[in-house]
Amino acid sequence: MKTARKTSHSYKETLAEIQQGNVRPGYFVFGEEPYLMDHLLEQLALKFLGEPQREINYFLRYAPDTPMEEVVALLTGGGLFSSKKLVVYKDVQQLRTQKFQHFLHYMDHPPADLCLVLVARTGAPSRKFQPLMEKFFTVEIQTPGTDELMAFIQGEFRRLGKRVDTPAVQTLLYHVGERLHDLQMEIVQIANYFQEKDVITAEDVEQIVGIHINQTVFDLTRLIAQRDQEKALFTMRNLLAKGESPQSILYFLIRHFMMLWKIHGYYKSGIRDDREIQERLKLYRSHYQAYKQQVSHWTFGKIIRAFQKIKWADQQLKSSQMPPDLILDILVLQLIN
Repeated sequence: MKTARKTSHSYKETLAEIQQGNVRPGYFVFGEEPYLMDHLLEQLALKFLGEPQREINYFLRYAPDTPMEEVVALLTGGGLFSSKKLVVYKDVQQLRTQKFQHFLHYMDHPPADLCLVLVARTGAPSRKFQPLMEKFFTVEIQTPGTDELMAFIQGEFRRLGKRVDTPAVQTLLYHVGERLHDLQMEIVQIANYFQEKDVITAEDVEQIVGIHINQTVFDLTRLIAQRDQEKALFTMRNLLAKGESPQSILYFLIRHFMMLWKIHGYYKSGIRDDREIQERLKLYRSHYQAYKQQVSHWTFGKIIRAFQKIKWADQQLKSSQMPPDLILDILVLQLIN
């Protein structure tokens, strides 16, 4: 009886293999967690090239900007002052072509001193990538589960000389979401602000993360409900200018509309006591009052349409070549109109 061939490998087992010195000639890496993808590439570069050579023999190209033919040209010849060369081609999910013959031919007789990595930011590779998955060492970068996220947060705080209690971890996840890069940025801000504290609490997280970002989303949704197009667009651009990622903005919008949806649900079920609803939603009193003020502006129908528009924006961010700020501008206009 034949056993089914394993088509993809996990981040952890691939990382362990690389750190042991076993580097494959070709990798096809896919997933929706860019932080882990970049960390895997960093470790691959260090192990395969070494620190001095990484600066000159690591060739990083992006599919929207670099034709496939230019990447194929990089696969010939050795590196500078070294026979080794690492070629990384990112965002191949945006390639319209389904012809990967040159990459497949490379895998027929790969040079010993060359490593090619193709990276696709997608949770489910389309059929066009099947030939790559059959020939390349395929790595699936899965979104971390709750336990892994909590361990990551604790580890990052520990690296910065801080301990963090469980409610603080949960509060951070609640406000920031599950993107590791976004979490890491907020952790650094919190640690820098509370330099004299050894233990970070939920109140500390709320002070730095929660109030700032939620107030901005409250402002944005209020302006959208008031159909104030100019100020809503300005607020969205302000979020981006302050360093918020497009995916984080979508996450907070989803969370915001979900809270409004739940408050409507409590009202419809006959629950009207503010304290009870606030406790069930696990919100601070000031946050609950801000949500309550917006409920009348957002009916069930409007909230459903808002979710549909946010889903469209998420799909565009992952698959379209449109600039993220343009996609978010269109989202604001769709929510208003």
